[in-house]
Amino acid sequence: MIFYYAPIEFKTGDLYRIFYLHVSAAWISYFAFGVTMIGSILYLFRRDYLWDSIAAISAQLGVVFCSATLFIGSIWAGAAWGIYWNWDPRETTTLILWILYVAYLSFRMSIHEKEKRARISAVLGILAFISVPLSYFSVKLWFSIHTLVIEPGRIGLTAPMIHTLIIAMVAILLIFLVLLKLTLDVYNLEEEISILKEKMR
Repeated sequence: MIFYYAPIEFKTGDLYRIFYLHVSAAWISYFAFGVTMIGSILYLFRRDYLWDSIAAISAQLGVVFCSATLFIGSIWAGAAWGIYWNWDPRETTTLILWILYVAYLSFRMSIHEKEKRARISAVLGILAFISVPLSYFSVKLWFSIHTLVIEPGRIGLTAPMIHTLIIAMVAILLIFLVLLKLTLDVYNLEEEISILKEKMR
Protein backbone atom coordinates (compact mmCIF):
# COMPACT_ATOMS: atom_id res chain seq x y z
CA MET A 1 0.00 0.00 0.00
CA ILE A 2 2.85 2.39 0.80
CA PHE A 3 4.36 1.98 -2.65
CA TYR A 4 1.37 1.16 -4.87
CA TYR A 5 -1.85 2.39 -3.23
CA ALA A 6 -0.87 5.68 -1.60
CA PRO A 7 -0.55 8.53 -4.12
CA ILE A 8 2.50 10.73 -4.61
CA GLU A 9 2.60 13.74 -2.29
CA PHE A 10 2.60 16.97 -4.29
CA LYS A 11 5.45 18.68 -2.35
CA THR A 12 7.96 15.89 -1.67
CA GLY A 13 6.95 13.28 -4.25
CA ASP A 14 7.82 9.66 -3.47
CA LEU A 15 10.16 10.76 -0.68
CA TYR A 16 7.23 11.20 1.71
CA ARG A 17 6.49 7.44 1.69
CA ILE A 18 8.98 6.99 4.52
CA PHE A 19 6.44 8.96 6.58
CA TYR A 20 4.25 5.85 6.97
CA LEU A 21 7.03 3.91 8.68
CA HIS A 22 8.20 6.91 10.69
CA VAL A 23 4.77 7.75 12.12
CA SER A 24 3.85 4.10 12.70
CA ALA A 25 7.09 3.40 14.57
CA ALA A 26 6.54 6.52 16.71
CA TRP A 27 2.97 5.56 17.63
CA ILE A 28 3.95 1.97 18.46
CA SER A 29 6.81 3.19 20.65
CA TYR A 30 4.27 5.30 22.57
CA PHE A 31 2.01 2.26 22.81
CA ALA A 32 4.88 0.07 24.03
CA PHE A 33 5.81 2.54 26.75
CA GLY A 34 2.13 2.67 27.72
CA VAL A 35 2.19 -1.11 28.13
CA THR A 36 5.28 -0.72 30.31
CA MET A 37 3.43 1.74 32.54
CA ILE A 38 0.35 -0.52 32.80
CA GLY A 39 2.51 -3.58 33.50
CA SER A 40 4.37 -1.63 36.19
CA ILE A 41 1.13 -0.55 37.88
CA LEU A 42 -0.27 -4.08 37.79
CA TYR A 43 2.94 -5.49 39.25
CA LEU A 44 2.78 -3.07 42.19
CA PHE A 45 -0.84 -4.07 42.87
CA ARG A 46 -0.58 -7.82 42.27
CA ARG A 47 3.13 -8.58 42.88
CA ASP A 48 3.00 -10.97 39.92
CA TYR A 49 6.34 -11.20 38.09
CA LEU A 50 4.49 -11.80 34.82
CA TRP A 51 3.59 -8.10 34.75
CA ASP A 52 7.17 -7.12 35.55
CA SER A 53 8.34 -9.22 32.59
CA ILE A 54 5.73 -7.69 30.28
CA ALA A 55 6.74 -4.19 31.39
CA ALA A 56 10.43 -4.89 30.78
CA ILE A 57 9.91 -6.55 27.39
CA SER A 58 7.61 -3.79 26.23
CA ALA A 59 10.21 -1.19 27.24
CA GLN A 60 12.85 -3.06 25.21
CA LEU A 61 10.62 -3.15 22.16
CA GLY A 62 9.64 0.47 22.72
CA VAL A 63 13.29 1.48 22.63
CA VAL A 64 13.71 -0.43 19.36
CA PHE A 65 10.73 1.31 17.75
CA CYS A 66 11.76 4.67 19.20
CA SER A 67 15.25 4.17 17.73
CA ALA A 68 13.64 3.45 14.37
CA THR A 69 11.55 6.60 14.74
CA LEU A 70 14.62 8.76 15.34
CA PHE A 71 16.64 7.11 12.57
CA ILE A 72 13.92 7.19 9.92
CA GLY A 73 12.91 10.68 10.97
CA SER A 74 16.44 11.99 10.54
CA ILE A 75 16.59 10.53 7.01
CA TRP A 76 13.29 12.19 6.15
CA ALA A 77 14.38 15.49 7.72
CA GLY A 78 17.65 15.46 5.80
CA ALA A 79 15.89 14.94 2.50
CA ALA A 80 12.88 17.20 3.12
CA TRP A 81 14.41 20.06 5.11
CA GLY A 82 18.09 19.78 4.23
CA ILE A 83 19.26 19.00 7.78
CA TYR A 84 19.26 15.65 9.56
CA TRP A 85 18.81 17.05 13.07
CA ASN A 86 17.70 20.56 14.06
CA TRP A 87 16.68 20.18 17.73
CA ASP A 88 13.04 20.62 16.87
CA PRO A 89 10.84 20.18 20.01
CA ARG A 90 9.44 16.85 18.74
CA GLU A 91 12.93 15.55 17.90
CA THR A 92 14.34 16.69 21.24
CA THR A 93 11.53 15.34 23.40
CA THR A 94 11.57 12.03 21.52
CA LEU A 95 15.31 11.78 22.16
CA ILE A 96 14.66 12.46 25.86
CA LEU A 97 12.00 9.73 25.76
CA TRP A 98 14.52 7.31 24.25
CA ILE A 99 17.18 8.20 26.85
CA LEU A 100 14.76 7.69 29.76
CA TYR A 101 13.79 4.19 28.68
CA VAL A 102 17.37 3.21 27.88
CA ALA A 103 18.17 4.36 31.43
CA TYR A 104 15.20 2.30 32.72
CA LEU A 105 16.57 -0.83 31.03
CA SER A 106 20.13 -0.13 32.18
CA PHE A 107 18.93 0.34 35.74
CA ARG A 108 17.06 -2.97 35.59
CA MET A 109 20.21 -4.78 34.52
CA SER A 110 22.18 -3.28 37.41
CA ILE A 111 19.91 -4.85 40.08
CA HIS A 112 20.32 -8.58 40.59
CA GLU A 113 17.80 -9.19 43.39
CA LYS A 114 14.56 -10.07 41.62
CA GLU A 115 11.96 -8.52 43.93
CA LYS A 116 13.92 -5.31 44.41
CA ARG A 117 14.50 -5.01 40.66
CA ALA A 118 10.83 -5.49 39.87
CA ARG A 119 9.67 -3.04 42.54
CA ILE A 120 12.05 -0.20 41.66
CA SER A 121 11.60 -0.79 37.91
CA ALA A 122 7.84 -0.53 38.32
CA VAL A 123 8.16 2.91 39.90
CA LEU A 124 10.57 4.03 37.18
CA GLY A 125 8.32 2.58 34.46
CA ILE A 126 5.43 4.67 35.73
CA LEU A 127 7.43 7.89 36.12
CA ALA A 128 9.14 7.58 32.73
CA PHE A 129 5.78 7.54 30.96
CA ILE A 130 5.44 11.27 31.66
CA SER A 131 7.80 11.77 28.71
CA VAL A 132 5.30 10.20 26.27
CA PRO A 133 2.62 12.94 26.36
CA LEU A 134 5.43 15.50 26.56
CA SER A 135 6.83 14.15 23.28
CA TYR A 136 3.44 13.93 21.59
CA PHE A 137 2.17 17.37 22.60
CA SER A 138 5.52 19.11 22.10
CA VAL A 139 4.27 20.39 18.73
CA LYS A 140 1.51 22.21 20.61
CA LEU A 141 3.66 23.47 23.48
CA TRP A 142 6.48 24.93 21.39
CA PHE A 143 6.97 26.08 17.82
CA SER A 144 7.70 23.01 15.71
CA ILE A 145 8.00 22.05 12.07
CA HIS A 146 6.20 18.80 12.97
CA THR A 147 2.43 18.46 12.95
CA LEU A 148 -0.03 16.32 14.87
CA VAL A 149 -0.83 13.49 12.48
CA ILE A 150 -4.12 12.98 14.31
CA GLU A 151 -5.26 16.17 12.57
CA PRO A 152 -5.16 14.99 8.92
CA GLY A 153 -6.62 18.19 7.49
CA ARG A 154 -3.57 20.14 8.60
CA ILE A 155 -1.10 18.13 6.55
CA GLY A 156 -3.27 17.47 3.51
CA LEU A 157 -3.70 13.71 3.79
CA THR A 158 -6.01 12.22 1.18
CA ALA A 159 -8.26 9.23 1.91
CA PRO A 160 -5.80 6.68 0.38
CA MET A 161 -3.00 8.19 2.48
CA ILE A 162 -5.07 7.84 5.65
CA HIS A 163 -6.01 4.24 4.75
CA THR A 164 -2.34 3.39 4.15
CA LEU A 165 -1.26 4.98 7.42
CA ILE A 166 -3.88 3.07 9.39
CA ILE A 167 -2.90 -0.26 7.80
CA ALA A 168 0.81 0.47 8.37
CA MET A 169 0.13 1.21 12.03
CA VAL A 170 -1.93 -1.96 12.46
CA ALA A 171 0.79 -4.04 10.74
CA ILE A 172 3.54 -2.67 13.00
CA LEU A 173 1.30 -3.12 16.04
CA LEU A 174 0.93 -6.80 15.11
CA ILE A 175 4.71 -7.09 14.77
CA PHE A 176 5.04 -5.57 18.25
CA LEU A 177 2.51 -8.01 19.75
CA VAL A 178 4.19 -11.03 18.13
CA LEU A 179 7.62 -9.93 19.38
CA LEU A 180 6.17 -9.32 22.85
CA LYS A 181 4.70 -12.83 22.96
CA LEU A 182 7.86 -14.52 21.62
CA THR A 183 10.12 -12.66 24.03
CA LEU A 184 7.82 -13.41 26.96
CA ASP A 185 8.03 -17.11 26.04
CA VAL A 186 11.83 -16.85 26.12
CA TYR A 187 11.67 -15.16 29.54
CA ASN A 188 9.45 -17.96 30.84
CA LEU A 189 11.81 -20.63 29.50
CA GLU A 190 14.76 -18.91 31.16
CA GLU A 191 12.84 -18.85 34.44
CA GLU A 192 12.02 -22.57 34.17
CA ILE A 193 15.67 -23.37 33.44
CA SER A 194 16.76 -21.35 36.48
CA ILE A 195 14.30 -23.25 38.68
CA LEU A 196 15.52 -26.61 37.34
CA LYS A 197 19.14 -25.64 37.98
CA GLU A 198 18.27 -24.73 41.57
CA LYS A 199 16.57 -28.10 42.08
CA MET A 200 19.57 -29.98 40.68
CA ARG A 201 21.98 -28.43 43.14
